[in-house]
Amino acid sequence: LTTVPWSDPAPGEVVVRIAYAGVNGGCETFRVRAEAGTPFERNWAAGGGAPVLLGAEGVGLVAAVGASVSSLAVGDAVSVAGANAFSQYVTAPAGRCTKLGPLGPTPAAVALALSGVTAAVALETCGVDKQGGGARPALSAADTVLITAAAGGTGHLAAQLAAASGAAVWATTGGEGKAAALRALLAPWPRARVVDYRAEDLAIVLAAECPPPGLSVAYEGVGGALRATAVGALAPGGRVLAVGHISEYPNAAPGRLPEGNSGVRDMPALPPAHDTFWGGATVDLGQGRKLYGNVWGGADVRAVAAARRGVFAAAAGGRLTVLVDGSGPDVDTPYVGLGAAADAVERLMGGESVGKVVLRVWEN
Repeated sequence: LTTVPWSDPAPGEVVVRIAYAGVNGGCETFRVRAEAGTPFERNWAAGGGAPVLLGAEGVGLVAAVGASVSSLAVGDAVSVAGANAFSQYVTAPAGRCTKLGPLGPTPAAVALALSGVTAAVALETCGVDKQGGGARPALSAADTVLITAAAGGTGHLAAQLAAASGAAVWATTGGEGKAAALRALLAPWPRARVVDYRAEDLAIVLAAECPPPGLSVAYEGVGGALRATAVGALAPGGRVLAVGHISEYPNAAPGRLPEGNSGVRDMPALPPAHDTFWGGATVDLGQGRKLYGNVWGGADVRAVAAARRGVFAAAAGGRLTVLVDGSGPDVDTPYVGLGAAADAVERLMGGESVGKVVLRVWEN
């Protein structure tokens, strides 16, 4: 923990008092390590080895407003992206802040702000055929969708969005406790099937249950054997949306995934998940199939704004449920205060969390 003096916002900036910060395995892991091949390596070099500031997403209240800012006022509840949210106060350009509306600065809001919007943007825009003026929905009952890490922070939201479209969904997770939570979450949708990869072989399940020609979409956040299985089951014209590769992160808990799955058909050699994801590469898999390392690539500002409005409206209307790991009737998150940040990251990387891991920054 580091104490720094207060600094008034410059013109165009605001200061936000952070209420809750979301925890992301990729951002925190690779930022701390200044990992080669990521933006964090360049940022470290440019900063001359300055202290590493963590927290890719936060929600809170505007505490101060700089000159020329008219879109926000002191007291507004906002989300803020990329502003080092593991801090009591952060300074950010006003354009990086979004008003939260009636939901306010809550753990659910911080989960929706990045993890929820990522799921919506990826499923609705990345690799979607824009012909016909966009009249055709991105997903429909004709689609078959795989969601890996489906009990995770973004996966549990993506699984609901896909299921709500009417698509057939296979949602993977590891362990009976997580699988039970996921089954309860997806119970409203009879075409959603939960696969516990510790008890079932995903490739065998897909071969038996996914109708030919295979998956139309895979929302993939695990990497390793599950990424290979997803690609192997992909139909011609299908798309893999890479949102991470947590099984390959250097501080992932050992044994959190099976060593391999059977039944993967012949396919082109895949580049390392690290390079594809951090490089934002698109990989041609043949037969019109694509693996997208940058799931934001198909979205413009209007599409992102529409995705944000959509997920917040769905949550407010009870059509999208946000799971916060460790929450309960009297606990919004077990990780309270900046000193709990390391424990929150360890929880996520241990592979047993259900839903979004959230750090409560303010303590009153």
